[in-house]
Formats: sequence, C-alpha cells, structure tokens
Amino acid sequence: MGDTSLCAISRSAGSVPAAKHLEGRAAALMALRRALRRGEQLPGPLTTLLHEWRRALDDVTARDAGADWRAYRAGGLDELEELADRLADAAR
Repeated sequence: MGDTSLCAISRSAGSVPAAKHLEGRAAALMALRRALRRGEQLPGPLTTLLHEWRRALDDVTARDAGADWRAYRAGGLDELEELADRLADAAR
C-alpha cells in the first residue's frame, strides 16, 4: 500500500471490508494499549472501549455508513470481545 491509506484505496478501487475489519481490530488494540500506557488498569479501559465500539457500530449501522465502516467497527468490537473472553477465561 505504500503511503496510501485504506480509505484512499477504497475510494478509488471500491469497498475493502475484509481489510477494514483487520484495520478495526488493530485500531481497537492500539486504543487499549494507549489506555494501559497511561496507567489505567484492566478491566476498566477494556470495558470502556467495548461500550464505545458497540455504540460506534450501532451508529454506522443505523446511518448506513457503508460496508467498510461497518467492517471496521465490527472488527474492533470482535477483537475487544475476544480479548475480554480470554481474560475472563484466564481469571477462572
């Protein structure tokens, strides 16, 4: 992709939901990482991000923002939900 963003590629080449899903997963993890680096302790930031990404997915779905936005938000939510499940399993 070089210096070209996925948004620019999708504008010229068409929708790329699979790539946007992966990008969303990475973005959600980066947001969690930033919170942890600020000194926040789990599960606080994970819970907050789960709510934020759910609301964002509901929003892009309700306003029909397009397949790429839905895939991006769904990817982030998937990643956070899977992480929450793994942490819950580890706590048992």
